[in-house]
Amino acid sequence: MQVVEESVVERLLRDLLDSLPSASMFHGDGYCDDDGGAHEHEDQEADQPSQPTDSGTSETWPLWGPPAPTAPGFGAAWDAWVAGSPQAGKGEDGPQEPSDSGADSGEPTTSGRADGSDAAESAVGSAPADEDLWRAPGVDDSRGTQSKPPLSQTVDPGTEIHALVTALDAVAAQDPCSLGEGEALARTRALLQSAERMRALAVQALADVESRKLYVLDDTPTVNSWVSGLAVPGVDSAEITLARRLRRVPQIAEEIAAGRMSTKTGSALTSAVTKARPFLDRPDGLIDALDGEQVLEHVIVDGVCNLVAEQVGGAADAEQRLAALRAELEELNDPARSQLARWEAALVVFAHQTDPALLPSGIALLVDALLPAEHDKRARQAEDDRGLYLTPDTVGSGWYVKGKLDDETGEMLATVIDAAAVTDPANPDDTRAHADGQAALDDPTLPPQDWPVDQPAPRSKPQRRHDALKRALQALLDSAALGVRGKAAPHVGVTVGLDFLDGLPGSLPARTDHGVRLSREQVRKLLCRSTFTRLVLDARHRVVEVSHTQRTSTALERLILKTEGGTVCWGSGCKRGPATGHRLIPHHGSLFSETGVTELADTVMFCEIDHDHELHTRGRNIRLKDGRILGPRGWVRR
Repeated sequence: MQVVEESVVERLLRDLLDSLPSASMFHGDGYCDDDGGAHEHEDQEADQPSQPTDSGTSETWPLWGPPAPTAPGFGAAWDAWVAGSPQAGKGEDGPQEPSDSGADSGEPTTSGRADGSDAAESAVGSAPADEDLWRAPGVDDSRGTQSKPPLSQTVDPGTEIHALVTALDAVAAQDPCSLGEGEALARTRALLQSAERMRALAVQALADVESRKLYVLDDTPTVNSWVSGLAVPGVDSAEITLARRLRRVPQIAEEIAAGRMSTKTGSALTSAVTKARPFLDRPDGLIDALDGEQVLEHVIVDGVCNLVAEQVGGAADAEQRLAALRAELEELNDPARSQLARWEAALVVFAHQTDPALLPSGIALLVDALLPAEHDKRARQAEDDRGLYLTPDTVGSGWYVKGKLDDETGEMLATVIDAAAVTDPANPDDTRAHADGQAALDDPTLPPQDWPVDQPAPRSKPQRRHDALKRALQALLDSAALGVRGKAAPHVGVTVGLDFLDGLPGSLPARTDHGVRLSREQVRKLLCRSTFTRLVLDARHRVVEVSHTQRTSTALERLILKTEGGTVCWGSGCKRGPATGHRLIPHHGSLFSETGVTELADTVMFCEIDHDHELHTRGRNIRLKDGRILGPRGWVRR
């Protein structure tokens, strides 16, 4: 016969396999039982016939498959075996040797069993009587069978769920435009409230699935994979994490179940509880190496009250609300309760007293006040990780900027860019381009990035920042000033309490104008080369009154107004401020042309949009957060 010479790799593989146990013990993905017999997997094509040799005997094929046909008549035998011909039979112990007549024709024949009975199996791939004996771990033997549907799809969810789905279908079939104005408004309000309640119920149900590990009934390893398999839009990882932690935050779980707290707020509070948990209720009574009771007293009572006072300080009933809040916080800060329970209760109270948009930053401040050493550790880590990479684009043009700034450098850069952006001479062009584009497209909801290419668009916010940095660098290289911002020279502003500087446990961290929280170590470094102003605030978080006859507010008065208003616009519902890239503008409540006086009590801080566009351009009245109403011609209601 024709001999095919093996390559070096083939010889190495063959020698390696020859060094293993006999190939007759292994057939494809089969396994050996106790008596050395091999069990072959029914779906594997390891049921290979033996190769006849020149002497008419047979040899076992290597595990990587049959060799290329070399003997006369072998091709027909191989084709018959692959096609599953009844001629390609196998016995109980695997492929059998071809008979003498089969050796001449190249067609393997079916041999009998060892006990003399005829072999009943002749077709390749036929399944044994007991499939479990033939199933190999890790091998998919579901070919030709249908997968069993998940249990959650076969069990009736109950009459209540059926009624709920029916009601939702009825609401979906209703056209809201066909309703009266009042009914449509009430319907929308009820839908929004019901949607949040549904999310709360879903999170509770997920918590039950997680705690009892019900997801294994649908043959999924985790609750995340189970939810992913449902392909339900709107379920994010934060809600799954909340469901996992819900049983460990009973007070938050109670608020969510009662519909008094959204799942988003509950997720933020639960995260704060989880961060503080390792540091609370320690045997030594310390919290982050400080006296636990002293820290909780300042964080839970003073810290929460100060943050709430920043938001409601201008309201007429601020003193009564803050007094009631302090009494509530002092009552829940009972040393008989665990530290963790008090911390969780304080967060719940704070969430109910705080605007949802300001809640994340407020929670972060309270966590840093509770764990100052951890805050210092993160600040030092940020300083260690600082770096800046400037790489020119060698293929095209421009530069790539990549890096991480520490808190102080980042705050200085943000201040410089804000100062240069305010005085950018291209700002009026952006305003005109935006107005012209909206008028031409007749669609005020379409953002400029989606305008047609032939419609001139204003610069994007990243482009304005880039141009501001360019102007600042030009001014720096020319040794000229950067201009003024808010009628005063630009500077880095930091708001810090004396209790924080004195190292009082539980005091709120310092904050920059852009919302960056500074550790005590960072503030002490800044004080070595900075000037600062001491302000005394009353119970309503208001500064002692100052007035003068100048038309514009001084830099000191602007600082006072910023401290009272919490660096956000005073308009009701508006969250814009330096942290969102919007300048705050002092505005006289009573027209200066009529009074000739500028005083703090008559000055409010508006963002650029409310001041320039809403108040002066559109002539609209603006309601303040404290309930007062201010119009273009002065106070409407004080």
